[in-house]
Amino acid sequence: MTTSSTKIIYALLIGFGLFILCGAALLWVDNRRIERHTDELNDLRLHLNGRDHDVAQLRRQLRDCCADSNLLSKPKVKITEPKATISDGWDH
Repeated sequence: MTTSSTKIIYALLIGFGLFILCGAALLWVDNRRIERHTDELNDLRLHLNGRDHDVAQLRRQLRDCCADSNLLSKPKVKITEPKATISDGWDH
């Protein structure tokens, strides 16, 4: 082979090697993004599960509070309607 053709072959091999290296770097970055996304998703699920527990506890407390307030005796007040009087606004 001539020196010019060997130089072309070496250049092509180096170019192909760089292409493979860049592709591997892109795949590594993509894999890291997916792992980070998965970790954030798991953290969010854990946080939401904790909040669901808090909401359930608050609902139980509210139900207990409502049950306790129903047990208390409330005085029964008779609501009376005010007697309607027709007045022109001047006291006679």
